Amino acid sequence: MPRKRPLGVAQARLLGASITLVVVVVFAAIWNWATGGGVSPDGTPSVAASVTGVEPSSSPSRPSSAVHPSSTPSTRLPTSTQPSSPSSSDSQAASPGLAVTSSDLANARSDLATMAVVPRPTSAQNKNSGYLRSAFGPSWKDVDGNGCNQREDVLWRDVDKAKPYVSRQKSQCAHDMIAGTWYDPYTGKLLTFTDLKNTTQAQAIQIDHIVALKLAWMQGANTWTADKRLQFANDIENLVAVDGPANQSKSDGDVAAWRPRKPAQCGYAVHTILVKQKYALPVYATEKSTLEDMLTTCPG
Repeated sequence: MPRKRPLGVAQARLLGASITLVVVVVFAAIWNWATGGGVSPDGTPSVAASVTGVEPSSSPSRPSSAVHPSSTPSTRLPTSTQPSSPSSSDSQAASPGLAVTSSDLANARSDLATMAVVPRPTSAQNKNSGYLRSAFGPSWKDVDGNGCNQREDVLWRDVDKAKPYVSRQKSQCAHDMIAGTWYDPYTGKLLTFTDLKNTTQAQAIQIDHIVALKLAWMQGANTWTADKRLQFANDIENLVAVDGPANQSKSDGDVAAWRPRKPAQCGYAVHTILVKQKYALPVYATEKSTLEDMLTTCPG
């Protein structure tokens, strides 16, 4: 019987490389099956995206309950902020923050008709109002005690759950947002982010007070208790996730000075009225007439 010849160095190296490649491919397949890519097909975060206490790197990450997170961004989430084109689907319900029911609309129309009207302050009064943001307490305090600050609560409510998104368990917060897509009702843009712990991305999506804090201050909040102002500033019914530049453009004006694009005006007006009614805030005459005009954009 002929004796087997030993493998040469080149053959041995080739065989070793082949075995290594097979192991890597098999491991990658098992890993991908186990983690589900961080996001379930229906947009619900998988186990791999909900580990407690894992901070993302400067790149979007996929925390895992079994291993350290990868620093590779999800290829399912584009990195740019892209405007959408207005279409028949561009409805009030596109942003949960401005959603309106028929009951909401009926109440808003009734409340506005009986709402107190007060004179608009002069420029001097506005300038010397004594308003300070700090008078409304710390920003985004967890007033409902669910473990998440109000910014995270609003981002969670308003994220488009029909598209891929990533949240995680962080301390007592069950939905610390990492990535996702939001519809900005003010501009019609789709805002898609891959790492909201990145300062630049976080600043591009802001939480707007529909009834601005300074406006509330000028219309009576200056006489409220500190606790009531804190509650108002963090009332989720008065908060909506929007495009950062649009929020800065709005500033602290009332609807007579600024209003969103027409498809969002019904929801914006209804929420403005319901919040004002809830906190017994009055309106200016021009503010009331503008709200009446915006309500004409509502269906029915």
